[in-house]
Amino acid sequence: MTDSFFETLKKYSESLNINIDYSLAEKFYDFYKLVVDYNEKVNLTAICDEKEFIVKHFVDSISAIKFVPKNATLIDVGAGAGFPSIPIKILRDDVNLIMFDALNKRVDFLNIAIKSLRLTNASAKHVRAEEAGVKDFRSFSDVVIARAVGATSFLLEVSAPLLKVGGIFINYKGRDLSDVNDANEAEQKLGIKKTQTVNFLLPDDGGERNLVIYKKIKETPKDFPRKFSLIKKSPL
Repeated sequence: MTDSFFETLKKYSESLNINIDYSLAEKFYDFYKLVVDYNEKVNLTAICDEKEFIVKHFVDSISAIKFVPKNATLIDVGAGAGFPSIPIKILRDDVNLIMFDALNKRVDFLNIAIKSLRLTNASAKHVRAEEAGVKDFRSFSDVVIARAVGATSFLLEVSAPLLKVGGIFINYKGRDLSDVNDANEAEQKLGIKKTQTVNFLLPDDGGERNLVIYKKIKETPKDFPRKFSLIKKSPL
């Protein structure tokens, strides 16, 4: 691990009141190298510069960590290269992590990352969230997270069924919250309610971000989630 990596990660994490020691930083660095190296054969990210990677992938990912209860079962919907879930898992080994992705190549990478980083109680599944929420993982999770996956109404429909009543959904958003405001009807239909929005700026001019937090207040009706084609055709 380079000194610059450690110093940058430590400094920018402290802006979120998160302390990352050297041994944890080494695991972050190993993950960074793994993503960049694997990126040469499977498109995982357009961001490979060390400093930008720290800001826009690592710091952004761990910004929601205070909303994850101890020993929570956490599902990452559309996990991609493992953001935000793997950085959260690195810091919070108590979390039981399950990552969903619809592309086999990305799931293969996630499983390699789990093994390479020696993560325990972590798995990656080749499944669409709307399929998982019908039966196997329905009312299963304490926390569901999604980052840069899709419109809020879509994310609510595929995430709410996965949550236990009382569980939370964390929607990672940029500056534009118009689709969040448009999803009020979806909230009512799905038994989930927005509780707060946390606005912040990523360090080093990394941009404006919002964490939109929802709580599942009652069981989601069995009509949801619908099939993917119907969700896309007629969003709530």
